[in-house]
Amino acid sequence: MDRLDLERRVDELAEEYKGEAFADEIKALAGDLNSDEEELLKEILLERGAKLDQALMERVDARGWFQRQWDKGVPEFERRSSGGDGGGGGEKS
Repeated sequence: MDRLDLERRVDELAEEYKGEAFADEIKALAGDLNSDEEELLKEILLERGAKLDQALMERVDARGWFQRQWDKGVPEFERRSSGGDGGGGGEKS
């Protein structure tokens, strides 16, 4: 199997499986390969992992992206009340 065939097979598996099921399918694929093909598969997976990391960091670095994601995860009342003492109600002296 050449590199293009392996890339196509990885693409097919990625479309069909997610998470641990994808990893299991990749292991099964690797078990059917000779040592040269297995090295190609490792290269393909490492390259794709690096591209995914780079894409994630680009999104984080994009202006406003992180703030929008943060805002989605923090309820409105917490955003309004953060940053101050809230006018009492904390510890008693």
